[in-house]
Amino acid sequence: MILHLCFPSLVAITAVPAFAVVGMIALFGGGVANAPISVLIMVIEMTHNYSLLPPAMVAVAISYIVTSRDTIFRAQVETKLDSNAHRGEYHMDIAQMITVGEAMVPGGKKVINFSPETSSREVVA
Repeated sequence: MILHLCFPSLVAITAVPAFAVVGMIALFGGGVANAPISVLIMVIEMTHNYSLLPPAMVAVAISYIVTSRDTIFRAQVETKLDSNAHRGEYHMDIAQMITVGEAMVPGGKKVINFSPETSSREVVA
């Protein structure tokens, strides 16, 4: 509204939300998150219109070039395997992966077993 009062022929009041969307996308996509393609898709999804795509592309490209390597994801690890949050996804209990038949000694070979009372000398012998 203030822009319209100060510069009535410069910007139509209906165009102000478009400037807000393009500025928001440029700040987040190019500057903060370094995810330019994702935010350009967000522009289309939010506005249901392709008309803001060219100015958003220019704004995101400028923001991406200016901020270069600065990002909010400085501590992000290279892969999920390196992440403590996802470490449990890669843990596999070996005992659950094999069957009793695979663990037993096949054929007539002698199976050696011990009880908790067996001494260490008997185990070595």
